[in-house]
Amino acid sequence: MIANDQQLKVVRQQLERVETALSSIKRDVLPKSETRFRLMAEGYLDQIGDLRQQIDEYLGVSSAIEAQTELVIALSGKNVSLGEARSSMVTRTLEAFRRGMQTLMGLNRSEALKPKGGGRREGWIERLCDPPLIGLGRGSVKICLGEPRDDGQLFLEEDRRAYKSTLDVLLGGLAWASELGGDRPLQDAKSWHTVLSVVRQLVPPRFGEVEEINFSGRLVGIGRSYALKKATRERIDAEIKRVTPTEEYSTMEGTIREIDLDAKTFMLRERPDNLPELPCEYDELNEGDVRANLAAKVSVCGILRTSGKAKRQTMDVETVEPLSLELAADEQRG
Repeated sequence: MIANDQQLKVVRQQLERVETALSSIKRDVLPKSETRFRLMAEGYLDQIGDLRQQIDEYLGVSSAIEAQTELVIALSGKNVSLGEARSSMVTRTLEAFRRGMQTLMGLNRSEALKPKGGGRREGWIERLCDPPLIGLGRGSVKICLGEPRDDGQLFLEEDRRAYKSTLDVLLGGLAWASELGGDRPLQDAKSWHTVLSVVRQLVPPRFGEVEEINFSGRLVGIGRSYALKKATRERIDAEIKRVTPTEEYSTMEGTIREIDLDAKTFMLRERPDNLPELPCEYDELNEGDVRANLAAKVSVCGILRTSGKAKRQTMDVETVEPLSLELAADEQRG
């Protein structure tokens, strides 16, 4: 990293030398063989990208761009950079964000915000909570999201206010989870529980290369960011237990079997100590994780319910995670 103007001068000289070398290769090799040129240029391109990134960060270019971007979600960890990170790392995070925003929109939405003339409510909310991807940044993988659009057009002002208000609730949950915020964004215990469940979906998987997920950008605030780490899940779980004292928030292990996509249920079997199968219900927030881990050993967290004289147990699932790094890698490759 560049620390002063003298180092900046040195890095600029290095960049000039690498660019000159690449220009020479282009002049001498490209006319004869495009394939050979591509192979020879690959290493130079990586160096040029790295040097330009260092210059941009020192000059504040990267920070200025992020400040103008609506929302930046940065993934960091071992082997987590452009060119090395698997695309599933990005898609998992985007899917968790999108589904989480849809869930919170249901909490935050008034009758006035329903689509005019009826129509499919879910489709309207899905489009509003699916902002465009406007770029990927170098270094850690930075996902840059813009303002939501509907068929290429901006939503109405009242719809954008609904999106901003919902995002504020999510950011409040992120601030609390990252221990940078004091008060929870929603005082109602049931609603706060929902916010916590959404934020937990955004925490880096227990097994995997992503160590931290950071949220910044114009909507978060200049010079402000919220970081979720793997250990954040313990803070969230403790808070969920605190706000649901009359319910049993538990973690169970087993293998996902018999997914019913219509009823949104599955059976948790092959549990430790020969425990009986556990019927589980899930919602759209974790549907992707349930489907991705069919027949896999998982850890599921949620509200455990016991009913009847036979003490039959069921679980309202809130999160699903693979139980090993290998399973997580297989899921991401799939």
